[in-house]
Amino acid sequence: MHQNGNLTKSSSFKDYKILNIDQQSQLKQPRASIRSTTSSNILNRTKKFLKGICLTILSGFFFSLTTLVVKYVNKQVSPGTTAGFRYLGIIILAFPLAWESSQPLFGRMDSFIWIALRGLAGGTSVFCRYSALHYMSMADSTIIILSMPVFVFVFARIFLKENFGRYHVLALILSIIGIMFASKMDIIFGKSASSSSSSLSENTTASSISELDLDFILNYTSTETSTPVIEDFDSHLKHNHHNKNHSNEPKMSNQLLGTLYSLGATFIGCFVYIIIRKLKDVDKYVILFNFSIISMIEMIIIDYFFFDFDLPQTGWNSYLLVLIGILSFYAQLLLTRAIQIEEAGVVSVVRTSSEAFFAFFLQITFFGQIPDVFTIIGAILVLSAVFLLSFRKYILGLAETDPLRNRFKFLTK
Repeated sequence: MHQNGNLTKSSSFKDYKILNIDQQSQLKQPRASIRSTTSSNILNRTKKFLKGICLTILSGFFFSLTTLVVKYVNKQVSPGTTAGFRYLGIIILAFPLAWESSQPLFGRMDSFIWIALRGLAGGTSVFCRYSALHYMSMADSTIIILSMPVFVFVFARIFLKENFGRYHVLALILSIIGIMFASKMDIIFGKSASSSSSSLSENTTASSISELDLDFILNYTSTETSTPVIEDFDSHLKHNHHNKNHSNEPKMSNQLLGTLYSLGATFIGCFVYIIIRKLKDVDKYVILFNFSIISMIEMIIIDYFFFDFDLPQTGWNSYLLVLIGILSFYAQLLLTRAIQIEEAGVVSVVRTSSEAFFAFFLQITFFGQIPDVFTIIGAILVLSAVFLLSFRKYILGLAETDPLRNRFKFLTK
């Protein structure tokens, strides 16, 4: 009996010990599960962020190549025709992919209105951007359009209820000052800035078209290469702009009109980012196909009333217009996918930053244009604003206990 009693006590002690261990493991399990879930969420968030960034950078590269080709053909083809070919290429390449989609080819009725708005806003923004290249260099136009991320945050605050705090205001101020430098307006900087811009446009751009690597790569010799790339855009209105002589017109008007077109492209382009966020559930190929149809119709109307369908006069320009369509398709595809993955503000920041780098590099390489001091100062200011917002977004994405987040905690307020 005594032994049985000891056995009973011993077995009871073992059972209690096992039960106690099980209870402790059950208490520890939720904490481990929480840590595992948190780590998994951070890892997935990081992968998603990096994927969106890579897609956006690649999109910026294709957009820069498109701008390079547009800048080259601008001396012979109107911006309406160029933009029309751009969207025609997107339609052709996107149609088979949209047809194979599980969604209706022309989208659902509840999303078609957003697709139509996407087409109108995108087409108008592209037309303004191509028009700006008639008046100013790629560098100046790109710097102004670089301010788009800042204004996207403003529109995102209004339409998407995203945050807009003190650092967004600071970035907005830096961007506006940067735009002032890039515009080189007489009323702000005097005659020296605009004369420097005019000299760069006339001497460097016009001569480099016939001398540098672009013509060598294309194996094309034009009899019109002595015509400046930056021409009087008004000569397109119901006239053939090749025969227009505008040497006596004020040079400042070119820079001013180029600035206005660039700002128009910037503000209207902000709506594109906001609208795409409304189409997150729509297939990307359906979006590309349908908004390109709307944009091409818009370009046909503009070309008919203002440019008399100014078609390319040489075979090489026709090939380049086809190339614009191909490059634009992949640029738009990558951009649409990136915005569906990452937030509108982040995508706009990375896209414009990478596009600026590629645009400056391609402009110096192919057109021989070296940015002046006003453009460089404007670029530094605008890029500082872009970096401020992107770095703040990165800090906000870190874990609460991350040392880097604690070091820059002031950015989270």
